[in-house]
Amino acid sequence: GLWFGNCTGSGAAASRILGGSQHLIEGNQFSGALLNGTSLSQNRVNVLVSGGYDTLIGGPAIGQRNLISNAALQGVAVSGAGLGAGIVVQNNLIGTNAARTATAGNGDAGISVSTSGGVEILGNVINGNDGGGVSITNGSFGVVVRDNEIGRALQGNAGHGVYVGGGSFSVIVGGSSEGVDAGGNWISYNSGAGVRVADGDAVRVRGNVLWNNMQLGIDLGTAGVTANDAGDGDTGANDLQNFPVLGAATVLGGNLTVSGSLDSGANANYYVDVYANASCDGSGHGQGYRYLGRIDVSTAANGLASFQQSFDDDEILPGQFITATATRTGPTNIGDSSEFSSCLAVEAGIDDLFSNSFE
Repeated sequence: GLWFGNCTGSGAAASRILGGSQHLIEGNQFSGALLNGTSLSQNRVNVLVSGGYDTLIGGPAIGQRNLISNAALQGVAVSGAGLGAGIVVQNNLIGTNAARTATAGNGDAGISVSTSGGVEILGNVINGNDGGGVSITNGSFGVVVRDNEIGRALQGNAGHGVYVGGGSFSVIVGGSSEGVDAGGNWISYNSGAGVRVADGDAVRVRGNVLWNNMQLGIDLGTAGVTANDAGDGDTGANDLQNFPVLGAATVLGGNLTVSGSLDSGANANYYVDVYANASCDGSGHGQGYRYLGRIDVSTAANGLASFQQSFDDDEILPGQFITATATRTGPTNIGDSSEFSSCLAVEAGIDDLFSNSFE
């Protein structure tokens, strides 16, 4: 690979793609300290993709990984209405040193996607950046964020883990609409929200580890917990999708039973995703440390639904906390995910065999 430094002029980037296809950027170091102890001067932007299609930055193999750190602005910026599909940012170190022992953050977002569609952000380490981990803005669509580490202890991003704004839509953060067996991100220790949807629709947030972020795990619209409304008729980011209301959580012999209700759109279908936590967030809502599974829920004509489901889980203990989110799956507004529910403490169940007195 190559070393890139001192690209500082107006509009400059150490590596810039303006058009064409079949581009590959792999095995390089942009700015920061080299393994031999010397340092590269700072770049304005490390990697800028403003045209073309089928571009791979990094790749699945360790040898394809780029070290993308210490830029004055973005580590990776993907921006341009004329961009084609197939822009993939995979398996890079963005905002950290090569050993991942310290941050070497970029001055803005680790990865910025603006006015673009069909971008995949897969399996990167995105830590220590001054403008947040991933920023998706200006009407971007079809962006997928999966299997990334976005913040860790002592190496969180200054800002949100993932930010979605500017009317962006059809964004997936974590698992797909069908399931979350794979694809969840680790999003933690960021100074903002884990996932902040300020302005956008159909932003699916499912199956991630969201933990120890300074603000909410998932935050829609105006900053802070957005209260549920009867019938869920309010509008805004992700249509301000109501979160589930948990009623009971009991564990007995490695079997957790969760029940609750959802007040949302009439005659609609939802995934209620359930998470376990050792403690409750200071807000009283979330976050979601360990994904347990989903409950399929359908509302009646009045928009109401109740649910109850058991999960086999040997790790859950009384005194831990359950949280949940709702994601709409049809027939309209598909992909809108809610904020986290209020936390509910897990209680010990009672074995029916011994619950009745003997005569």
